[in-house]
Amino acid sequence: MNTCAYFDSLWASRHQSTAQRLPVIFRATNANHDGPHADEVTAILPTLPSDPIGHGLTCYQSGRHCTGTRQWYLHCTQRCPVDEYMPLLAELCSIYADFDLYVVPRISLDHDFERLNAAARLRREMEVRFDQACSAVRDILEGQDSGNIVVDHRRADTNRPFETTPG
Repeated sequence: MNTCAYFDSLWASRHQSTAQRLPVIFRATNANHDGPHADEVTAILPTLPSDPIGHGLTCYQSGRHCTGTRQWYLHCTQRCPVDEYMPLLAELCSIYADFDLYVVPRISLDHDFERLNAAARLRREMEVRFDQACSAVRDILEGQDSGNIVVDHRRADTNRPFETTPG
């Protein structure tokens, strides 16, 4: 299972019900950077965790999401002029249509705090879901050992453990 994809979808599902303000920072790769993304504009969403720990920054480059670190932000990027990031902002507005995007000039400790808290909340929810899944599997295995439970595979609701019926 791709835990990053699961984590991202879990985060998005928790925040789509209400319009939230979402800060975005636009940075360009330093001119002296030799990497594959030299001279590329990146949108950084500093309050969205890209991993369950919350250390990774969710970033967006034209057509794809990626992960960045604070060290990368500080040492490999520089401010980006408005005319260079406007096309990327338009892309982000279509992707995050349920959010109120607003451009901020730099990352702050408040952004880090919010990102780490969001990751902690989602980590706890992931642990609860994992425990529920383990309990369901344990029940199934115990039922199979006793030979009197059949698993109903027709269950479409994936948010609840599989229903078991006496065999």
